[in-house]
Amino acid sequence: MGVGPYLDGLFTQSNLGIVVKAGIWLMPAPESFDWAAFEYTATEEQFGAFIDDLRKLVFQGVIRSRPHLANDFAMMCIVSQYPFDLIGKERYLSDSAMKQWCKQHGVAGWTFGCGLYGSSSEIRFQKREIKRVLMRYGQVQFLGAVIKDNWYGKLLRRIAPIVNRAKGKSAAFMDALIPGINLFRGIPTDHFVRQVYFKSHSQKPHGNIDPARDQCGLLWLGPVVPFTSTHVVNAINLAKEIFRRHEFDFFVEIIIESPRAIILLVGVFYQRNDAQEIDRATKWYKEMREQFLDQGYPPYRVTTMSMPESMKNNPVARQFLGEIKHAVDPNSLLAPGRYGVKVATDNTEVVTQSVNQD
Repeated sequence: MGVGPYLDGLFTQSNLGIVVKAGIWLMPAPESFDWAAFEYTATEEQFGAFIDDLRKLVFQGVIRSRPHLANDFAMMCIVSQYPFDLIGKERYLSDSAMKQWCKQHGVAGWTFGCGLYGSSSEIRFQKREIKRVLMRYGQVQFLGAVIKDNWYGKLLRRIAPIVNRAKGKSAAFMDALIPGINLFRGIPTDHFVRQVYFKSHSQKPHGNIDPARDQCGLLWLGPVVPFTSTHVVNAINLAKEIFRRHEFDFFVEIIIESPRAIILLVGVFYQRNDAQEIDRATKWYKEMREQFLDQGYPPYRVTTMSMPESMKNNPVARQFLGEIKHAVDPNSLLAPGRYGVKVATDNTEVVTQSVNQD
């Protein structure tokens, strides 16, 4: 922050310079911490109302973390391996096969966990509001105490698995509990990145994770969508149609980016040794990107597959950034073409005249 235009953002996802030093603001450890787990069990017709109520909780600061609301297939990628034995004539799981598979692990239609931070009184308020609002749509548990070393934490570590197994949760489902809680405490984990091995391997590795080396096939896209029921439901339905057209299982996570926007993370797992699956996955990616851009939902980042066209729907911004690129890197030496930003050569004469006049 300072006098004049804000410049720091110009060097995020850009090719305007080389960042040699950066700072990261850390969140001070809160006085109290808890962790909420939510499972959506209401009807599909109630989902829009749920999204609007969830947004209110975020807007009010009741939910301060950035949870990922995962659909059933996305959760199953974490707790299981792909059930090839349940595949019928289609290339993806039928609705009945999906229900059968989810029942084996006790996975609901939608699931998320979130961290609760603040003073003891703030935590009590957050828990009360979360229960009041979300219990009408499903089940809420507060399990943050399982990571504590006091008597209550030890007791909860013994009781929670028993209670949840009685609810139909598998051991693999419960294995994600501690890593999930610690993630919201700022403790990194490789537990969830292992899901990229979900379809290409018979089991997930416990260490030495390297998806590229191990030929894991995954393509994903993250369009930014306004955080309202109308837009979120529309985006989900649009994505679902594209998944079905290309015959892939429906993987989606709603990432709460802010009170005003979510990232709709969609992805497909495919076999990298299968040319037909590679072709289907590539076509899925291209249609998903184009359809969401046409609907006004741009991705928050893109891969090298779509760098050249990543700003085609925003030509004014692309032109303006091209002029900045010309000023700081006229020979386009730094990451040429990254995010579609190129030197604005057609403005070279204007820029040169301006410099000469000065």
